[in-house]
Amino acid sequence: MTFAENGAGATTVTYTIDLHLLGAAKLGELLVPVLMKKVADVGEDGMRERLLKL
Repeated sequence: MTFAENGAGATTVTYTIDLHLLGAAKLGELLVPVLMKKVADVGEDGMRERLLKL
């Protein structure tokens, strides 16, 4: 996770996920981007909601 100031008091937060599936789980690799997008969207919404309450 990195944080970078992007002006006007705002901060950009970047998550990097490095995931390697092995064995039978490797068959699910095509689903990983879809699932990670969903997880990221939910996380972004939750973080935004909580930060706005500060």
